[in-house]
Amino acid sequence: MRVQTTGSWIPISRHTANAFHRGHIARANTGQCPRIRSYGHGLQPLAEDHVISRGARIFDGRLLRTARLAAYDFTDTAERDFVTTDSDIQILPGWGTNLGTQGGIGDAFPQVFQLTQTSVLGLFIQGCKTQGGYAAGEIYLSRPIPEGASRLCLSYDISVDLNSLQFAQAIETDIILTDAQGYKYNGSVQLDYSKGGMIEVAGPTGGWLETGNAPGPYIPNLVHHVEINYTFDFSKRTISNIGVELDEVLWATPASLQNVAAQQSNWKDFNRAMIQIQVDLNQKAGQFAEIINNLTLTWD
Repeated sequence: MRVQTTGSWIPISRHTANAFHRGHIARANTGQCPRIRSYGHGLQPLAEDHVISRGARIFDGRLLRTARLAAYDFTDTAERDFVTTDSDIQILPGWGTNLGTQGGIGDAFPQVFQLTQTSVLGLFIQGCKTQGGYAAGEIYLSRPIPEGASRLCLSYDISVDLNSLQFAQAIETDIILTDAQGYKYNGSVQLDYSKGGMIEVAGPTGGWLETGNAPGPYIPNLVHHVEINYTFDFSKRTISNIGVELDEVLWATPASLQNVAAQQSNWKDFNRAMIQIQVDLNQKAGQFAEIINNLTLTWD
């Protein structure tokens, strides 16, 4: 099996390939998009609320979970036996909202911004406007960062409606980490519909930078699996987006866009990960909706 990078292919590890041969495959409900199931061993709850658990052993120093990390072959001087998984975040209470200029996003308010949350459906988010301007609305939730972590995968399933092809400016998913001193580490990512579905990542000052990877817009009314992979270093105050995996195709982020410097802030929420899911409408009058499910943070 191979994964897509910018103009080239990378072979994944034999462990991941063997998992495919053994039939450990999960498919989206359309019958498309095969992906390897998570491998958990003896999951034990931690003291934190909800279902943070430890599991997914590493074999031969590699994660036997998905193609994403195996393909990049992260190596450490010491083998890490466990990862920490914070799963089903979409069903947690406490999601907040920001709209338009109120939250510093977009230059117009959506006339309608709807969030519906159910244990089965997940997060249903819809934005609508009747006049010009780039309207945006987001939902957000803060989660703990496990002590000693230096790698992160933000993963989720997403489906969008047919209107997204006409009215979406971008499909945006942000993750912002804070350290003990309140520095912010911006790991924001968006699929820019105005540029043909270009993957863009946040730069040092928060502006969007093109990766050169353009998988295209999401096919409407299908469930797509997304995994966004990071490394971060609180001592050096840097964060790197290593790559974005869409439906088992891994798009590597250029090295020139990695090691983004953290920024000082006045945030008081220390050692946390802020998840932000944003609906960005273009200048046309219209609406679109997306559904987020199986939202998970995997720390290593």
